[in-house]
Amino acid sequence: MRTLLNRAYLVSLLVLASAVCLQAERFKYVGCRNITDIKRYTEADNKKYFEVKLDADVMNSVSTCAIICSSYAVKHFGLKNTDECWCGDLDRGIKLPPKVFCDFICPGSFTDRCGDRTSLSVYEMPVRFAKVKIPAEPVGCYMSSEQLKLKAEVPNPEFVTHEKCSRACWMRRQKLFGFLDGVCHCGNELSDEDAMPTSMEKCEKLSCPGNAVKPYEFCGTDSNFIVFKVATESQ
Repeated sequence: MRTLLNRAYLVSLLVLASAVCLQAERFKYVGCRNITDIKRYTEADNKKYFEVKLDADVMNSVSTCAIICSSYAVKHFGLKNTDECWCGDLDRGIKLPPKVFCDFICPGSFTDRCGDRTSLSVYEMPVRFAKVKIPAEPVGCYMSSEQLKLKAEVPNPEFVTHEKCSRACWMRRQKLFGFLDGVCHCGNELSDEDAMPTSMEKCEKLSCPGNAVKPYEFCGTDSNFIVFKVATESQ
C-alpha cells in the first residue's frame, strides 16, 4: 500500500550510487611546513591555525579540505597525516623554509599530498573559491511513516544548517541532501517509485537547529522528508 511510506523505503529515496565527478579547483601550493613552526608563528601574530575534525567516512583531499576551510574566511589551509585538515592565516609562517617531505598520499585523491606525521602540505585559499549554493534548489517534500527508524546517511553536523548538510554531502560526492526530523541525509538519486510527494508546506514546520531565527531554514519533520540538490556557486 502506498498510503504510508515506510521509513525503510526512504533509504532508497537517496540511493548511494556512483560518485559524482566534480572538477577540483586549482590551488596555489605554498609548501611543506612543520606544524610546530606554524603554530609558533601564528600565535606570535595573535592569529590561529586550527584543525577541523573530519567525519570518519570523509576521504581527505585538497578540494575537500579547501571547502571545509572556506567556511572560516581564512587565507590558507593545510593537510596533515592523510586524514587531518587545518585552516588559518599563515602570513609570516609561509616564509618559513619548506621541508622536503609531505609525501603522504591523500585517501580522497591519489594525485594529492596530505603532509606527513609532523608537517602540513599548505595551500592558499582562492579568493573566489566555489562554495555550496544556499539557498539550495528544492527537489520536493516526501511523506514518511512512524513505524521504522531511518538511519542517517551521514553523521549529523552539530547545529545543522542547509549549508553544513550540503557541504557534508558535497564532500561525499553526493548529488542530493535532505532532512528527516532535523537529521542530515545524503544520496545520489531520488527514487520516484518509492517516493510519495506532498506539499512543501508540510516540510516547513521544523526549523534547523543551526538556524532557529528568521529567515528560517527548515529541516523536515518526523513524518516528512525534505530534499534539495547539492551544487556549488561555480556550477
